[in-house]
Amino acid sequence: MPNGSYSYIGREAMLIPTNATTMNLGWLTSASASEARRVILHEFGHALGFIHEHSSPTANIPYDREKVYAYYAQAPNSWDRATVDRNIFLKYSVAETNYSTYDRSSIMHYVVPPELTTNGVGVPFNTELSTIDKQ
Repeated sequence: MPNGSYSYIGREAMLIPTNATTMNLGWLTSASASEARRVILHEFGHALGFIHEHSSPTANIPYDREKVYAYYAQAPNSWDRATVDRNIFLKYSVAETNYSTYDRSSIMHYVVPPELTTNGVGVPFNTELSTIDKQ
């Protein structure tokens, strides 16, 4: 099975050939039960149409960009700056998504270590659906 976990977002999966994978939970055999549950909830959120919470038009995370680039350049991600831009900094416009108020407790939020923000406030690994996720 391929490495990593991913899912196409909502109806995007309908554009994928029927013999192709639209969701992958490739590395969960070595994960704890809590981590597996977190990842499964997150990926099924994508399948239902949820975007990453940090990409919401209402998210205003005060990232220290240079620290974020350095963090994601390390293993296991090994992302270049363009990949960080696309996966971390890119935000959806108001016109292209249905969105709620910003929800730092959402299962769809990436972890944000506090040292990657200019105000020292991070976002932990969220392991449960938030109240807003359930609405």
